[in-house]
Amino acid sequence: MPVVSLIAASLIALPEIDPRNARSLLDAYPPSAQRQGKSGAIYVRRWVDQAGNTYRCEVLQHFGDDVFREAACKPLLRLRQRPAVSPAGAATYAVLTTMLKYITPGPNDDEIEALQQPADVSLDVNPVGEHVPGFSIAVMVDDGGSVSHCEGFEGASGNHVELACGRARELGQLIAGDANGNPVAYVTTLLVRIAHAAS
Repeated sequence: MPVVSLIAASLIALPEIDPRNARSLLDAYPPSAQRQGKSGAIYVRRWVDQAGNTYRCEVLQHFGDDVFREAACKPLLRLRQRPAVSPAGAATYAVLTTMLKYITPGPNDDEIEALQQPADVSLDVNPVGEHVPGFSIAVMVDDGGSVSHCEGFEGASGNHVELACGRARELGQLIAGDANGNPVAYVTTLLVRIAHAAS
């Protein structure tokens, strides 16, 4: 199970939204909330097939009015994107988590703006004199939920990537299914946050 860090070209490619379709996310701002100056955020998980079509969407958490929860998945299910690519170079499934924020001037806009996407992996490390911000890792997950490949994105520290990949393997990952519920291998990104433990 290789750990690849600080690479110039990633072996795993995540789905890329076609810029022509990105506008549909902006158009999904609930008109009634916009008129009333309401802001909201939705933390969603979406499943993308080998052709780049989003076939499932689930709201994991929402902040603000329920109208944002109700409107979250509709534009995501219509998104078309370039499919994910496995380390072997073949199109594959992807499971992605995203926080969408809809902000307009109003009573809770600062609160919504300040929200951060929850970390998928937390690392407790002893301080080594360097500040390490959060970073992301890309993982290939087999159809049983085990990490089969893990790599850091450019700019992530090699040691931290190795720790994060090891932690992702320990935790295990979601067993994803295709549109018919059959288990499938997939790629995903995991957000890593560093907590500095006292020495």
